[in-house]
Amino acid sequence: MVTYHDFKDAHEGETIWVLGSGKTADFVDETFFAGKTVVAANHAWKDKAEHAYVCSNHWSVDAPGWLIVPEVEDVPPQDRHHAKPDGDQVLFVPTIKQQYGYFDPFVHWPDNGRFAVGPSSATIAMHWAVYLGAAHLVLVGFDCGVIDSHERLDGYYPPANAHAIAQHSHHRLWERVMNDTARFLRERGVSVHSLNPWATLGLEGHKWEQRR
Repeated sequence: MVTYHDFKDAHEGETIWVLGSGKTADFVDETFFAGKTVVAANHAWKDKAEHAYVCSNHWSVDAPGWLIVPEVEDVPPQDRHHAKPDGDQVLFVPTIKQQYGYFDPFVHWPDNGRFAVGPSSATIAMHWAVYLGAAHLVLVGFDCGVIDSHERLDGYYPPANAHAIAQHSHHRLWERVMNDTARFLRERGVSVHSLNPWATLGLEGHKWEQRR
């Protein structure tokens, strides 16, 4: 039986592309990730990557490849799912207790074989990429804000869920955690970069803002 242990350093020395749900990913050409090693948080792979490792704090996620989820779904009761995912390509991993706003990688990043779970699934996705042996991480769609008033990738969640999703958005918290995690990984020898889908940081006429 295949377990997550079989993937330790499976992509040693590679550049791994980590996809988040931010709107900027919609501005990346849909063929861009072909042939690349991709780790996606939740549904961020949809219409972007035909093959990907998918990491989630939740159990109810599908994947075009291996699905990596916690052995115990440690999320608020209203978000929990009553049954574990099943299938030959589901990998259950041991994790720390989810820290939400208290997550600090310099304090909570585990060195005992467990995986880090922060306020979003992006944290476990970054940890999985490192577990695969990445030398470089390139983050895509880690906006920590809204672009032209759009917060998520097109089709990331059904429109009916838009209001509920907005209630779970904590841009400034995510920004702090992503910055801290990048700094932590760099100190461990993994380079971390973020893809800008435009030619310059001027965003080519688009507007980025934080709302909360």
